[in-house]
Amino acid sequence: RCARIGGWLRLHLKAGDRVALVAPNSLLAFEAHYACAFGGLTLLNCNPRLAPSELKWCLEHAGCKVLIADGVYRDLVAAARSDQIMLDASTYEDVASKGPVPGRPNDALTVDSAEMYYTSGTSGRPKGVVLTRRNVLLHALQCIVEHRISSKDVWLHVAPMFHLVDAYAIFALTFVEGRHLILPSFDATKTLDALCHHGVTVTNMASTMVSLLLKDPRCARPLTTSLELLSCGGAPLSAETVRQAQRIFGCEFFLSYGMTECCGKISTSIVEEGDPIELVTTSGRAFGLIDLRVVRNWDSTEEPIDVSQEEVGEVWIRGPTVFSGYDSNEEATANAFHKEWFRTGDLATMNSYGYITIVDRAKDMILVGSENVYCCEVERVLHDHPQVKTACVYGLPCESMGERVVAKVVGSCSVEVL
Repeated sequence: RCARIGGWLRLHLKAGDRVALVAPNSLLAFEAHYACAFGGLTLLNCNPRLAPSELKWCLEHAGCKVLIADGVYRDLVAAARSDQIMLDASTYEDVASKGPVPGRPNDALTVDSAEMYYTSGTSGRPKGVVLTRRNVLLHALQCIVEHRISSKDVWLHVAPMFHLVDAYAIFALTFVEGRHLILPSFDATKTLDALCHHGVTVTNMASTMVSLLLKDPRCARPLTTSLELLSCGGAPLSAETVRQAQRIFGCEFFLSYGMTECCGKISTSIVEEGDPIELVTTSGRAFGLIDLRVVRNWDSTEEPIDVSQEEVGEVWIRGPTVFSGYDSNEEATANAFHKEWFRTGDLATMNSYGYITIVDRAKDMILVGSENVYCCEVERVLHDHPQVKTACVYGLPCESMGERVVAKVVGSCSVEVL
């Protein structure tokens, strides 16, 4: 099926051309990754939550010539599409299931690029991140090693496949001949059903998903599942939430910190033998293929100086899974790199064991008087409250203190009780 789709794409494209994908978690999305790899094409994973004008800009900036779209996003695609050739649900199945299986094009392996994503910043247009075949392959292989994934495993795709919090498993699980279970999107009830009744052994979720699962009534007591390993990426979780997840899911649980620019993972809180178990609540130590440092003078033009223990600095990384620069954006690339080191824009501390703890984005730090307040740290405290579903903290101008801390909270009770 993937070869047929890849062959069809190559009827319209040459090696290295870009193909956009707009789809929920699905067999179509899964196959599109392999179809593009088969044909030597670059797959642009599009976020279907974008507004039509935003999606249109991404399609045109990337120069996509073909658009693969699931029918559920028909209206979005119709509003965003310009001159791209369409492969939609009405023709996709015929192409995938009928006709001879083509041979792989001779030039398919001559192309460096494999996948593309757009990262949204706090201002301006999104930046295009192109990941090479080497980036993607090495990241998947290292995840197999560190997560101890094997042919007996069943992966639950519940985080978005269009995001690297899940996309790496499309390749990692297949490489070891494991099995895939796909949910179209996150739903707490269906996710818990899958974990309890469908043999799922391993998955990776966004931190908000884990928090929402733990608020479900079924998680008032430990669950009986086949789950052996659950990793969690995205916004940092509080220590109490991590301990609750370990207690409820009854499996190995760790946190992942990462970025699109490095194909996913920067660090994981898998605790090494002999290290204190409490380290699982940190953002972890460097992923196996990543060199990591925390730089004290990140906002200076002087040579970088690493932080001392528990001092806040910016996370810098390098390694074979790190991208080489933003697509057609030399200024953003120059600002993001210091020689071979990629500057993540994230602030963290590092303890004596080499584990980091993310405290905030450098741009989100709030200066109250002469004190630095880190949004993530305040959010962790709020999320520990049993009646808080989710919370967001930010700064607003203040005449007397420069900035003041503001929190928006979604609770599971009335305002008066909260």
